[in-house]
Amino acid sequence: MERPSPATVRGNFDGVQVEDTRFVRRGEQYFVEVATSSGTFTRHRVAYTFGFEPLQQYLLEAPGGRLQAYAMAWDVAGERWYRVQSPDLPWHGRYQNWNMMCAECHSTGVQKGYNSGTDRYQTTFSEEDVACQACHGPGSAHALDPQVNLQKVASAESCAPCHSRRSNLDDSPARGGDFSDHYRLSPLQPGLYHPDGQILDEVFEYGSFNLSRMHRAGVTCVDCHEPHGLRASNDDATCTRCHGPTPPVGRFPTLAARQKRYDSTEHHHHPTESPGARCVACHLPERTYLGVDVRHDHGFQRPRPDLSLKLGTPDGCTNSCHAGKDSAWSASQVALWFPGPKPPHFGEVLARAWRGEEVQVELQRLVLDLDQSELVRASALESMLSSRSGCPDLWPNLAKDPSALVRSVAVACASLASPPQRARILGPALDDPSRLVRVETARALAGPSAKLLDPGLQAAYGRARDELLAADRTQLDRPEGPFNLGLLAEAEGDPEGAMRLYRQALRLDPRFRPARVNLRLLQRPPISPR
Repeated sequence: MERPSPATVRGNFDGVQVEDTRFVRRGEQYFVEVATSSGTFTRHRVAYTFGFEPLQQYLLEAPGGRLQAYAMAWDVAGERWYRVQSPDLPWHGRYQNWNMMCAECHSTGVQKGYNSGTDRYQTTFSEEDVACQACHGPGSAHALDPQVNLQKVASAESCAPCHSRRSNLDDSPARGGDFSDHYRLSPLQPGLYHPDGQILDEVFEYGSFNLSRMHRAGVTCVDCHEPHGLRASNDDATCTRCHGPTPPVGRFPTLAARQKRYDSTEHHHHPTESPGARCVACHLPERTYLGVDVRHDHGFQRPRPDLSLKLGTPDGCTNSCHAGKDSAWSASQVALWFPGPKPPHFGEVLARAWRGEEVQVELQRLVLDLDQSELVRASALESMLSSRSGCPDLWPNLAKDPSALVRSVAVACASLASPPQRARILGPALDDPSRLVRVETARALAGPSAKLLDPGLQAAYGRARDELLAADRTQLDRPEGPFNLGLLAEAEGDPEGAMRLYRQALRLDPRFRPARVNLRLLQRPPISPR
């Protein structure tokens, strides 16, 4: 993100017109001119460039302290303007707003500064681009004395805040600490992922990486990526320095038991130096976003065209390389190379659950299987919660689960219990070490259950409720924020406050159906007893 100048602007602003838009330059300023229904043009100044390759977008100034990402972007390699936003999402709309959607991860030290009363922003940042302190934390001591080291980026969770699909639990620009103290990771669910965990919507890298054996073994982003260049090497040496005949000893001792040449035709069954012989071709399949931005799935899964055949999920063989073939062909080839039965896959269970089938036993088996990733286990638990049967008996088994994400979903298992039971079962979770679990526990206890807590837990509930309010207030500029606050007001016996908050959510997005449904239910006249 940079100020526009001849050195930073990559698009053609020489008066070229594409569809209803002209891109023009006047001296040192750049403008986007949009045609109106009367045949005239409205002029909007480019405040910032956004991105450098493979595409560049442009942020336009708008009322209310807003910066809006324009609907067209510049394709750097193709040297063309193209429409990057769907026509049914106007560029000046809420979901193309930089302050809400982009700023936090593209600048350093961002304070969103949203005022829900006026629907205006006063967004500030310490540096307009991603700078050292965005990853390494406060650097004033290092600036005064270079011998004082910056905070080390030592885990995948250091990168996850900006490389994951998640929601915020607080609005501090300098977070640090555990991921689950500041964010809620989005589960595997329809519309975001395929049931086998392959990426679908723009979920970025951390969610799929969380699914991988590499993540569970302690591999971090910087083991493969040079962090300041942000890209891994494109040759197989990045992989074979660990997955080769002489793996390193120390951090990953289990590699020594699997000494093998993976960069050989005996393993990949493709001609040496061909595209299909590269590790990423099979283990990090590609998906394109924003028209030209090719990104790799970081699940590091084995190619399973047999699963694609069953589930209708992408088959990397035919999607990427072997056009004209189908998954039946791919599955037969893989079966020849790697004969024998294939292991069961969580995707088969999730696919059935997403279709509405009753698979509670299989889902529970996934939830309790510690060999599965925490995201699979939490997602299986989410599927149980959304079913008719729920998961009423699982909380005692999960109260001390090693995953904060799993515990945070599991507290809802007790939500169908009576208020006294819920208070007794969930009360201890108010002191959970993870803020995410405490927030979800407060949400589950809100209302009658909270009043029935032991006196010694009332203070803990008050603290957790404050954290819940803070989490929901970070989203006051999107409909989910007022809606969740409305749910809390309704649970605590304040229907008027709840209706006010549901209306606030609908002012932000009239199409936000949950708020409309809840508002209508509260507006219904009470049913008279017969």
